[in-house]
Amino acid sequence: MGDRRTVSIPDATVLDSVVFNHTDNDQRRSDAAFSVAYGEDIGRAEDITAEAVAALDAAHSEPAPVVFIDALGDDGVDLKMRFYHDDVDRIRARGRVAEAIITTPHEAGVDAPIPEFPVQHP
Repeated sequence: MGDRRTVSIPDATVLDSVVFNHTDNDQRRSDAAFSVAYGEDIGRAEDITAEAVAALDAAHSEPAPVVFIDALGDDGVDLKMRFYHDDVDRIRARGRVAEAIITTPHEAGVDAPIPEFPVQHP
């Protein structure tokens, strides 16, 4: 399906560069970021979200989804979900994965970080 955009690349750029053809494969990899609060069981959060995404019909179970720590944020641990899906179904897949990332930890009692903003009164 694609996004119906035309891209023009000068010959010199193609000859002197590595070119990635994202349309050559029916399978696409996507990443989705999410956070869990400090003090939560990070391994459990990784496991339950990866299992939930692998069970979705919009995401592939093979290669299996992978969750890893991406950064230590101000309010929680920033995780990244890496998953594969059909190229033509990327919008629906990303939406379903986002929904699973939001609902699964919450239903399992894993808290998302709550940003704290210091307020000073003069």
